[in-house]
Amino acid sequence: MVGAGAYAIYYDLQRSDFTPVESQSRVVGQAVGAERNDKVKIDEPSFTMYLPGDWEEVNRVQREGLITWRSTIEGQDARSLTIFVDNIPEKMPVNRIMPVTVNETSLVPGDVSDNCTTFTGEGEDADASTQTTAHGRWSGVDFICHMKGIDNQVGVGAPGAINQVVMRGSDGEHRYFFLYIERNIQPNYVILSDILRSFRVK
Repeated sequence: MVGAGAYAIYYDLQRSDFTPVESQSRVVGQAVGAERNDKVKIDEPSFTMYLPGDWEEVNRVQREGLITWRSTIEGQDARSLTIFVDNIPEKMPVNRIMPVTVNETSLVPGDVSDNCTTFTGEGEDADASTQTTAHGRWSGVDFICHMKGIDNQVGVGAPGAINQVVMRGSDGEHRYFFLYIERNIQPNYVILSDILRSFRVK
């Protein structure tokens, strides 16, 4: 479980300017084709994946094991993906969840949920006006619903644990949490599905 540092980072991720929390972001293993519509290959120590060609790394915090990428197309740049590796923010709330199934070294994404407030009941707080989080469940995946959240903050989860997907590669087991933030007028969750389909552990 991560400590106070991760929550400071979580707060920072909600800001539109994505100010780096630790040092300057660095680009690792990215190969961009001639067209902006091409895919960008991300090559990290424990995984690879493909992002849309316009996406760029905007934040990397080694001590918390997280990396954030964001779209750079004008009018679509309110869209980002953060991956936490092994240092999982188990209490981080989201307001949508995309379930995945692990298929050996790859992922099979399911359908993204509606805003969780539409199917999540009240928690222990009897006064719903002050309640900020509640236990949510969608397609067999448990998560923490952000009852007051208005952003499209999509967590990616698998059955059996909250805010993590456990996968095994050549160097052993790793845990991942994907946080997709979508603030565009027309949300596009197909982008997230495509990214997850391309994800491979080494």
